[in-house]
Amino acid sequence: MENNPEFLFRAAHHLAKSESMRGKKPTHRIPRAKIIQIHDQQHSYEKHCQSTVPLEMITSLIYKPCTQPLSSLQRISLTDLVIEIVHRGKYLLLRTIIQPKKIVEIKTIVEDPEGNVEVFELYNQNPDRSHKDVIPNDSIIILKEPYYKISPGGGTALRCDHPTDLIFLDTNDILVQTINWKTETPKIHKIQTAAEYKTLGNDCFKQGKFYEAIKAYSDGISSLGTSDPEISVLKLNRSQTYLKVHHFEAALNDSFYGLESYDEALVQIKKLLETDPGNVDGKKELTSIMTRIEEKEKGIYNFDQMLKEAKKSSTPRLDYASYVGPVQLTEIAERGRGLVLTEDVRKGQLILCTKAFAITYPTECSEVHFNAEVKLVETGDHVVNTARAINKLQNNPSLSSSFFQLYAGQHRIGETSSTIISETIDSFWVSDICSMNTFDVSQDESSINENAAGLFLLPSFINHVCCENVIRSYIGDMMIVRAAYDLAQGTELFLTYAGILLPYEERTKALEKHKFICNCTLCNLDRAETVTIREKRRLLLDKYQQEYRFLMLQENFHNPTKAIGEMLKMMTDIENTYKESGRERYRFGLIEPLLALGKMYGDTNDTENAFKSYKKLLEIHEFGLSTNTGLVSPFLYQGIIGLLRLYYRTSQIDKAQHLLKLLCQSLVVTPTGDDRIFVEENRKDLARLFGV
Repeated sequence: MENNPEFLFRAAHHLAKSESMRGKKPTHRIPRAKIIQIHDQQHSYEKHCQSTVPLEMITSLIYKPCTQPLSSLQRISLTDLVIEIVHRGKYLLLRTIIQPKKIVEIKTIVEDPEGNVEVFELYNQNPDRSHKDVIPNDSIIILKEPYYKISPGGGTALRCDHPTDLIFLDTNDILVQTINWKTETPKIHKIQTAAEYKTLGNDCFKQGKFYEAIKAYSDGISSLGTSDPEISVLKLNRSQTYLKVHHFEAALNDSFYGLESYDEALVQIKKLLETDPGNVDGKKELTSIMTRIEEKEKGIYNFDQMLKEAKKSSTPRLDYASYVGPVQLTEIAERGRGLVLTEDVRKGQLILCTKAFAITYPTECSEVHFNAEVKLVETGDHVVNTARAINKLQNNPSLSSSFFQLYAGQHRIGETSSTIISETIDSFWVSDICSMNTFDVSQDESSINENAAGLFLLPSFINHVCCENVIRSYIGDMMIVRAAYDLAQGTELFLTYAGILLPYEERTKALEKHKFICNCTLCNLDRAETVTIREKRRLLLDKYQQEYRFLMLQENFHNPTKAIGEMLKMMTDIENTYKESGRERYRFGLIEPLLALGKMYGDTNDTENAFKSYKKLLEIHEFGLSTNTGLVSPFLYQGIIGLLRLYYRTSQIDKAQHLLKLLCQSLVVTPTGDDRIFVEENRKDLARLFGV
């Protein structure tokens, strides 16, 4: 999207127009009937184009949430609003007059007590909740310190980016009843009995309308004349419903499991079984809690089962505990905070196994966001994941202290989050944290789950070098971090934020938003070369990716001599760029061509050159020099498997067994970091291929 000049032009044009209108009032207001008609027509057009046109969202103003109590704010009407201004110290009393629509934002029409109408846009709402349930028609709301904006289409609208700026009122609220509404006075709802509220809540629960069920149970609890037994039943029902929407803290005793407080959950479930020993669900819960405790304390997981469960869904969110191994968060000179080992670890040892704080899969998003103020393009998974994180923080305030420790960009250094001061959540701060810390969660090639965006709290503190000393892998929404080498106590852990096979310029670009220059061995070797040499190599690698990567392998079936000759020339040209600079290490540009050559030679029974290609590939990775060396790339495992096939094909069983031993000793995990070398699927594959 960064290369889409039309989108960037529209965003820049919108920013300029917004600036030109700042501080002004609209020249005319659209009548009620007309604004509703435009709303319906616009939504129909956008819905029609949804499958063919990328959904776009432009943010022209970054502003802080309201931190003041409602009692300190002054009510204003829609006619008092001025464009591109956040009206500090003010609030609007509004009600919705139409069913909401949703393409990117949730959009509806609101009116104030004076009968004025305006478009209202809500962002960062719970993406797992229907927009019709978020703000139904006839909702009565308070919008604290409203932001009034120019829409990309040219009209005006209220925009709410911070969910904590929005307050929903019941029609029985005294504030609603003491205001004279020009169009129609809101009707007072009939007060139901506790039993009626329980029935209403149960019906909503059965229909999957969990938020409506929570409201019904809450109304029943607060209703007059409710007896203690009735309150207990309503609270139990509400607690179970809170768990359905991950509102763990509000679920009281039942919340312990969701917040990974398994010891407290164990106490509660044992109390339940003492009073009801035959409770089947309670016994199952006890087994689950004991398993979670073992995972959390010892890092013992059934990865076979984890993988099977992840493959059952295209959006897996698994029920496993997080494990934190021998690491501590430490201040690191010139790098801020980082994770440091508190004891020696061996190669392949599990260091972390953590559940995503928030994760969004490709099927759950589609829009593109342009932040015009900081000139940053973000994909839809970032937008949705930000909303998920905000919703989780709203439901579970105790998580805020650890969440807002994460790096949010240099412009946030020295600031204090509004969440620390009050119960408000700064959505833009959350967005910055997600932007700086989200991991690209890629699954195994055989998986249906690819390229999710996941935010993992503790792993986000691991600093960057291109050649990392730990390896991360993913199964569903679980990140698994293992030692890539034997590491001593006091060693800082490092992950790469950019793939090591990328050219220097592309790695540097990927690190731009983090505002630091990488000084690892690979980057220093790249910088030691001339720009001319690096550019020559980059052009060759681009040509390989675009023309040779698949074409030559296909051509090998029709004209193997020509195909191998051209692939060999390509590899030689890339190799010469390293020779020109006298570079002996980290010649990663040769990896893919060598892997292709090994396969092409093998397919034509030229085993001698196939052996040379695969061995050279392993040499570049420094594989087998000792049990504690070996660089990790996504192609190392493929090279080893190719070489193993050749050894078995040529009856060199001893060499094959030796290579398999090295694989177990030196690789430990697969080169992409996946734990599939440990799981049943991979063991069966090795057994089928090599009888091990």
